[in-house]
Amino acid sequence: MFISVFLWPSSYLMLWSICLGLVLSVGGKSWEVDMHYEALGSTWDGMSCSLISFHYWLMAVVLISGWGYGLKAHKLGRHFWCCLWGLTVSVQMALSANFFLCFFVFFEASLLPVGVMILLWGSQPERTKAFEYMVVYSLCSGGPFFVGVEYVGMLSPSWFHGVKESVQWSHWLVGGMLLGGLAKLPMFGFHIWLPKAHVEASLEGSLVLAGILLKLGGVQVYRVLVELKGGFSSVLVGFVLLGVWGGVYTSLMCFRQPDVKSVIAYSSVGHMSVVLSSLLVGDLSSLGVSLSMMIGHGFVSCGMFSLAGVSAEASGSRSLYVLKGLGCVYPVMSLFWFVGCGLNMGLPPTLGFSSEIGVLGQLWGYGFSSLLGVLSGVFLSAAYNFFIYSETQHGLHYSGSSFLVRLSVRDMLGFSLCLLPGAMAFFFLPFFFSVLYGSGMATGSVGKPKSPPSWGGWEMGGSYKEGWEELSEWSLARFEG
Repeated sequence: MFISVFLWPSSYLMLWSICLGLVLSVGGKSWEVDMHYEALGSTWDGMSCSLISFHYWLMAVVLISGWGYGLKAHKLGRHFWCCLWGLTVSVQMALSANFFLCFFVFFEASLLPVGVMILLWGSQPERTKAFEYMVVYSLCSGGPFFVGVEYVGMLSPSWFHGVKESVQWSHWLVGGMLLGGLAKLPMFGFHIWLPKAHVEASLEGSLVLAGILLKLGGVQVYRVLVELKGGFSSVLVGFVLLGVWGGVYTSLMCFRQPDVKSVIAYSSVGHMSVVLSSLLVGDLSSLGVSLSMMIGHGFVSCGMFSLAGVSAEASGSRSLYVLKGLGCVYPVMSLFWFVGCGLNMGLPPTLGFSSEIGVLGQLWGYGFSSLLGVLSGVFLSAAYNFFIYSETQHGLHYSGSSFLVRLSVRDMLGFSLCLLPGAMAFFFLPFFFSVLYGSGMATGSVGKPKSPPSWGGWEMGGSYKEGWEELSEWSLARFEG
């Protein structure tokens, strides 16, 4: 299929192949069982299958948004199809990898198509600087990750899924390997490249950045903690505090950004801090909370970037001050802005709301500081989304903007395919938490303990996977009783 698209580029052929991949990934229901194909070098669990299905959906949205990159209108159309196919192959191989070296190679290779999209379709000269930031952060964080991969490979020839249970890994080794995912997630301190890349990228590049690369960072953190049995040590406590309060700081930065894409990019850092905190805590609900936030954020942020791209095309600028008065000129798009801002602030019932409630319960036993940080982030998220909506939709529009561009069906379809599933995704919330029991983390003989494991079941130096199994045994025993 890749060769066919490259030799005979066609938007319809590309869309057909993406829809076929989506049908196969969803129709197979492979998340319901734990499948390991060691001979084929791939492993499919609930988290990887869910994100692969979401990836194909998002690729369809990217293709619709970039429908004009045909060979007749643009000489770079062939490069656009190759970037999408290269990204699809890298993401699918990274999510299905069953050993760390394969995961590392395709995890880092996913940056190449995104970088090409920024360089070729970015509109400003500063796009080269944004690409440099992305490469430098990737190299600096990928170095410790690669060293950890080689060290683990020397001690254990077989890697994923419980084959290293006899080895006690150092907390500093786990922390060093986590840097690769923390830079892609990104955690505060590693986030500088993300707003620059979003501002300089085209609409299609922003959709890929928000919907795919950030989720790969969460998958890397999940794989490292589960497969290396990373205990909740002082290193991870520091990451939790930095992520939570860094999310608060980036939420405050949203009020100072004049560019609407920069505001959405900084808000993504705050939302990803919820994913990071949930994964690092490592209790029974961590997978459900983090997966629901990643899927919900992927739909909502991509919808917001689509709205920002269409609004900028209509007004000629992405400045919040130039976009004033959109509600009077485009009332239908104003309705979608309202839905997008409501979903982005985590109004109930949405996946963002359920994830924030879940992480509040997880952090309840780990100190008032982290709990206060999450509550502050929730409040600031609502505040800056109100700020975005009021600045763009109300008031008199800028006299230099003509607003003569008519919304096309393709524009409407682009942000509808993101926001409407994001609004309805709450009905699939039980699925995200049931993935836990189909992903191999709660397997084994089920005993009937008389009392629940304490929250300190994930003690300093304890096992991330053992804590999950201990609480899952008690929960299942209570359910059967």
